[in-house]
Parts: sequence; structure tokens; C-alpha cells
Amino acid sequence: MDQAAAGNGVTSGPLKLTLTRRVPGLFDRKLHVTDGKGSLVFRTVSVRPAFNFRLRTALADASGNHLMRFRRKWMGSHHGWQVFRGESFDPNNLAFTVEPDKRFQINATMKLFLAANSTRQRCDYRVQGSFLTKSLKVYKGDSYQVVAQVRNQS
Repeated sequence: MDQAAAGNGVTSGPLKLTLTRRVPGLFDRKLHVTDGKGSLVFRTVSVRPAFNFRLRTALADASGNHLMRFRRKWMGSHHGWQVFRGESFDPNNLAFTVEPDKRFQINATMKLFLAANSTRQRCDYRVQGSFLTKSLKVYKGDSYQVVAQVRNQS
């Protein structure tokens, strides 16, 4: 990879990331994402806003800067997640919404809607995962064009 690409975080090929679950407390589960060299890239942190008892989660970079915040949201008969840019839950900072395709399923299928997709007639991305093989694939919209995949290497 050339220096220009390395400096701005862009890669020209597959990037190997490792996801590690850390469970320091009952309500404070954390995920760490490291690169191929073992350096921390992202981590999740628990956020409890003042005067609010609902625990929220943020995605932070290696320095601890909050990149995104996640909020659980009830959507009809099931729940989903709203993901916001930065440190606020301002509707203007909504990046995307994730919701399950069906209420009960063997293989997890989630639909992702970008904030600009206000009609939500068709999803922007579809995530299909298998609990059995601990893997998932991300497809563009309702097509079968794979844009990302995760495989269990253990």
C-alpha cells in the first residue's frame, strides 16, 4: 500500500480486522477491533447520559474519540438501532437505521437504511449472518452483490 493511501485510512485490498469481546462487568460489555498488527482501531464504550437510565453505546477510535452513537429503537413489533454521527442523538446527525428483516429467524438478516433513504421502501444494505458458522455477509440493497464479509478464523 502506498503512503498516500495509508495516511488517510484507505486500503486498496482486503483489510484484516479482529473483533474481541471483553466483559469487564455485567452491563459494560466492550468490543475491541484490532488490525493485523494487533493495534487498536475501534472500540465500543458504554455511555449513560445524565438524568437518563438507558445505557447507550458509542463507537470510539483508538484515542477514545466518539465516532458514532447507537440507540435502541422500537419499530413496530420489533426493535432496531439508530446510529448517529459524533456524540449527539440529534436527528440531523442520524447516519443510518438497522432493523431485523423478520422477528424470528435462524440466520440473522438485518436491513440497513441510510438517513437519506426517508421512504425506506428498499434497504440500502442487507446484512446476513449465521450463528452456526459465526460469519456474515453484507450485500448492496436487495441484490446479491457482496460488499463485505466476515469469516470465523478460529
